[in-house]
Amino acid sequence: MDQLARHERIIMLGAFAMAVREGRFSGERYEVLVEGTVRGAVSHVVQAFRAAGRQNPTKDDDNELSILLSRQYRAYKNDDPQQKQQKALPFIVLEELAKRQVTELDIALSQLTIGAAFFACRSCEYSVVPKTEERRTKLLCLKNIRFFKKGHLISAPSADLEFADSVAVTFEMQKK
Repeated sequence: MDQLARHERIIMLGAFAMAVREGRFSGERYEVLVEGTVRGAVSHVVQAFRAAGRQNPTKDDDNELSILLSRQYRAYKNDDPQQKQQKALPFIVLEELAKRQVTELDIALSQLTIGAAFFACRSCEYSVVPKTEERRTKLLCLKNIRFFKKGHLISAPSADLEFADSVAVTFEMQKK
């Protein structure tokens, strides 16, 4: 790929990144998208190039991220709004939840919530950490929680989930 064509592709990717940032391809509720979303969209374009057997269009001749795109991403990251940290659930709420177990559903919800609080919630997920971009833990997803009745898997979503007699929580490999 000659240098002029590579430079043109980088400029076009920069224009695409700016359009994504401005929310031109998003619904009306998004005014500005954050740097990570923009970088992800450009990454999908790169994947399409690679799937077609073409070179990565974001790389310069030295096979590093283009200085233009690098500066554009950095400017977006600097302009991104700060994340709003949510407060952790006070344990008094869990205690009250444990006291109010009337129906089978109440019991199941209480047990799952308390189990999540003690085993699934990791401190770096609900507290401020110095480098949020370097978190090393993964959040639990619905695919990680399976419900069983008499040893048989209950498909989710199902009205029978509240009648499960056991729940399996799978923790994925935590180091990225």
